[in-house]
Amino acid sequence: MCPYDFKKMKGLIFAMKRAKRWGIIICIISLIATVIGCDIVKVDEEKDRKRVVAKVDGTEVLKGEFLDVYNQSKMMYGITDETEKDPELKDTVKQLKKMVLDHLIVETIIQNKALEAGFNVDNQAIEETKEKIMTEIAESYMEQEGISEDEAKESAQEELEQYMQMSGMTEEEFWEVFTEQEQIAKFRDEMLGDIKVTEGEIESFYNEELEKQKSDPDMALNSNINLYIPEGYRRVKHILIGISQEDREEYMDLVMNEEKDKAERLLEKALKGIEPKARDILERAKNGENFEVLIDEYSKDPGMDREDGYIMGEETEFVESFKDAALKLKQEGDISELVESEYGYHIIKLYDLAGKEFTLDDKRDSIESLVEGEKKNQEWASIIDKWQEESDIKRYERKL
Repeated sequence: MCPYDFKKMKGLIFAMKRAKRWGIIICIISLIATVIGCDIVKVDEEKDRKRVVAKVDGTEVLKGEFLDVYNQSKMMYGITDETEKDPELKDTVKQLKKMVLDHLIVETIIQNKALEAGFNVDNQAIEETKEKIMTEIAESYMEQEGISEDEAKESAQEELEQYMQMSGMTEEEFWEVFTEQEQIAKFRDEMLGDIKVTEGEIESFYNEELEKQKSDPDMALNSNINLYIPEGYRRVKHILIGISQEDREEYMDLVMNEEKDKAERLLEKALKGIEPKARDILERAKNGENFEVLIDEYSKDPGMDREDGYIMGEETEFVESFKDAALKLKQEGDISELVESEYGYHIIKLYDLAGKEFTLDDKRDSIESLVEGEKKNQEWASIIDKWQEESDIKRYERKL
């Protein structure tokens, strides 16, 4: 739904930064990757999976748990059953196995500590997790698709059922696993609740980061927080009045099947159907209505950072029609006419030109959040290191 040119990027990689629904889905997919059995190991599998490969304060880590994560990790590293036997990869495979086992040991320590602190996976916790996740996904559907609450709940339920099927788990198992992760997240938040960021830390980050971004354009473009717009670039935001998800999927299927004429006819019809709405929104934007409010109310692009928009230039990989229109805007505040793309109609506004330097006040909240997150990650790592030192850990790596 965002204007990156995915064909040039060799895949449909949707930019979903700060989109609540997609954050949940990414978490679900991560869980599925962890718990799915890949059916790769065939040597007396049931018995083999019950072997104990580690103990953490008496809690057993089974080989089945190890294999589920290890086989997924192999796929990520491009290691097949055949290449795994390659002598040249012996050290790599050994290191990967150690890394996976270490990960499971740490996860076990954290799970045990969470249980000791009262963060149990009981019926109440499971029901709270269900309600929280269902509500967040449904709200995201309402926001992004403009559908009713009942329709959004139905879509959320269907989506979750699809992920349950992908996982191979029963509904009960799915929610137990997901609730366990939710409880651990709450436990972590409680452990790190006292960590705050000082004004001095915020100012120090701003000054150091601004200097880096002004001296290195790549830093400015790729930083988590944009403080400077380098030469040749500009910052824009847009309202995407998108074609329906059904039309989008059908269009992509036709493109993938190289049915170009049919795809173009479908897109033309879909665009015609949303044109009256797009023209109405364009008129309101041109007449001075708050562009930010219009974005929040109408835009269907979950990939656009609501705060920063897109920082782009000639070399940026965007859909050509979008990029051409954005680069033709001359003055800050200029608004484009309707811009067609395979996603729908775009209304683009130029916010800042090259040389823009954002103030500390512009970015204070984002910087505070980032620095606080980094401090919490460092403290959490220290806590885990301490727990590992205090734990009675036994590894049986020969069983791997």
